[in-house]
This record gives sequence, structure tokens and C-alpha cells, in this order.
Amino acid sequence: MEGKNLNLSIDGYVYCFPSVANYFGGDIVSGLLYTGIYKKEELSAFIDIGTNGELVIGNKDFLVAASGAAGPALEGGISKFGMRA
Repeated sequence: MEGKNLNLSIDGYVYCFPSVANYFGGDIVSGLLYTGIYKKEELSAFIDIGTNGELVIGNKDFLVAASGAAGPALEGGISKFGMRA
């Protein structure tokens, strides 16, 4: 590629969102910020299903979150008393 001017620059932004807890990651945090349910009057639910399943229910007055293993990578990984075969 000698003699060619290759302009490979790409303009854009990269956002990194931190995890809140072990199974409550940056993907659900970014989703909450994007949807803005923490500012709304009405009750809303936000669900993210991946390797972990996360659920947030709430509004501007409160947010309640729950999470658990949802994909094959962690199946049974957090079971305390066994699981069905």
C-alpha cells in the first residue's frame, strides 16, 4: 500500500459503565440511564436477559433490582442445594 494515503480515523465515543454488583453489570446500568425510568412517575420494568437475567422495577421514587443466572455458562453455578438433571 505504498504511496496511498489511508485515513483510518473514525470519530466516535466509547462509554464504559461500571457494574453495581456481581450480577448487575454495566449493560443494565446503561439501559436504565437510556430509558430514564429513574425519572418517571409511572411504574416501569426493565429486563436484560443474557448470561445473567436482570430485572429492575421502579420509578422516580424507588428502584428494586434482582438478578440470577440465565444462560448455560452459569447454569447451576449459584445453586446452593442442587438442581434438577
